[in-house]
Amino acid sequence: RFAEYAFNKSHAAAYAVLAYRTAYLKCHYPKEYMAALMSSVLGENLKMRQYKEECVRLGFDLLPPSVNKSGVYFTVDGKNLRLGLAAIKNVGEAFAKQVVTEREKNGEYASFEDYLLRTQSGGTSRMTEALIRSGSFDSFGMARSRLVAALDCSGSKLSSIKSNFASGQIGLFESIGDENELFKLDYPMIDEYDKAKRLEDEKELTGIYFSGHPLTEFTSYAKSKGATSSAALYEGLKSGLLKEKQSIVLVGMLTYKKTKVTKNGGVMAFCGFEDLYGETELIVFPKTLEEAGERLKEGRVISVTGTVSVKEAYDGEGEDEIKILVNAVEEPKANGEMDSPALYLKITDGNAKLVDTALAVLSAAPGNSSVCLYYERDKKLFSPKNIKVQITESLLESLKQMLGERNVAVKDRK
Repeated sequence: RFAEYAFNKSHAAAYAVLAYRTAYLKCHYPKEYMAALMSSVLGENLKMRQYKEECVRLGFDLLPPSVNKSGVYFTVDGKNLRLGLAAIKNVGEAFAKQVVTEREKNGEYASFEDYLLRTQSGGTSRMTEALIRSGSFDSFGMARSRLVAALDCSGSKLSSIKSNFASGQIGLFESIGDENELFKLDYPMIDEYDKAKRLEDEKELTGIYFSGHPLTEFTSYAKSKGATSSAALYEGLKSGLLKEKQSIVLVGMLTYKKTKVTKNGGVMAFCGFEDLYGETELIVFPKTLEEAGERLKEGRVISVTGTVSVKEAYDGEGEDEIKILVNAVEEPKANGEMDSPALYLKITDGNAKLVDTALAVLSAAPGNSSVCLYYERDKKLFSPKNIKVQITESLLESLKQMLGERNVAVKDRK
């Protein structure tokens, strides 16, 4: 009966119509719908990452920004979406509109110099640097580090050209076959930023990684540990499946760390934690903080074992919050550092004569996994050092037919 007087039916009808229209657009025009949705949350990095994952789930991706392809806001680009220039931190909607309007009016930017000449009246070096570091000039084939270095010395040249043009000493394109002859930059021969730096810039400026993700190198480790994702935590909270004090494992990156002195004089920490799907907060008590040591540093990828703590919304307003009470912190192994499982073969009196044939089959399937031969009669384990194999279903099937179903196994090596 509460709904009869507390929730106006006309209000409910309006929400129902809005929900139907939204669902219709998402179903029939998913790319256009997601472009509009992401344009409505500019600067909200967490939502931006969640919506990017939703794009992938719907079958398309979010492309990186480009001065020659991006619109002011998010747009449909072929079978995918393209990040809008206004979504880049320090660029701003006004300058993004200028860059796009100039391109639509006079054609794509032919070079970095061409861009600077055509947009100098409305932008600042800070805006252009943000475009560089976010990858908006990557299509020109020049390293981001070299573009940033060249930008530092471009100001005086642009000012000189602008001054001469304003005083009438030269016409900007008069008597010049190519405007690039008027304005040439020197690009220092320096190394490109490393991948970690590029990813850090992309995340800082757009809220999204485009050149990869620091955590993709640890997916095998996370799977081997049965790690939970932050998205699964919140889904579990909504569905009621997540329980207070439930033990979990998370693999992700520490985004910030704030320490606090307790009443007993110890030091505890509150840390931001991010994985491939979202964010959560860690609470690290003094003993665990001391044991973790240098592993708990901002920007480090860590594996956390802890228990769930749910803080309910006050008086029913807002959303419940999840915090993880950390019990242990480990340094995870990258995918390439993970120990490959070993192939175990039991040699019995019945199949001993086929050992040489089996070794020949193994030698024809080179890989990274060790081979262990267990001789049942002698109860000895032998591992040929010169044989490493790639374990495949076809290889296992061949060996099982040769040595027997029960005499072939794949196990983690002790």
